[in-house]
Amino acid sequence: MSPSPPDIPSKGDNPTEFGRAPRPAKGPGRIESQGDSPTNWQEAQLARFVTDGAEIPPEMVDEHKGVLLKPGDVVADRFEVVAMLGFGGMGAVYHVKDRHLRTEKALKVMLPALLKSGAARERFRSEVAISQQLRHDNVVTVYDLMADRARGFYFFTMEYVPGKTLHRVLAERGGPLPLGQALDIARQLCD
Repeated sequence: MSPSPPDIPSKGDNPTEFGRAPRPAKGPGRIESQGDSPTNWQEAQLARFVTDGAEIPPEMVDEHKGVLLKPGDVVADRFEVVAMLGFGGMGAVYHVKDRHLRTEKALKVMLPALLKSGAARERFRSEVAISQQLRHDNVVTVYDLMADRARGFYFFTMEYVPGKTLHRVLAERGGPLPLGQALDIARQLCD
């Protein structure tokens, strides 16, 4: 994931903030583009990742445009984007509303370049299938592997867990965690 946050307001305690103070969203829970076309908006978002020294090389910017979604966008005629949760070298993760089941989920979009070959797609499908079999309180449940043909990308949905990232907790604290809290987190990771 990029160390630079996307320039997108978040809903307060959700991980979208990447350690920044929240900026108020405009409208009823939506971000208004202030008249920019999606292309201009995408270019502005991606420019931050390239110019801020993030992990997206300039030659991959066009590829990332295809997975950069705005709140209100609908993926595969089913999943409405609420907010971006993360953005990095493999793609992007979004908080979405499942319009069919009326539930909240996380949706991870993979960069098309990573899945160009049949072998890569099969490996990805296999990893998602294995992830679906994992059952543990500390591991999110993976639901579906799908494709959005109109946008030309594959994605999978998983359990949405609201809260703060460890990065944000550390940033808010301004330094390391107390030993007991750090050990508790380490124990959960080991589980």
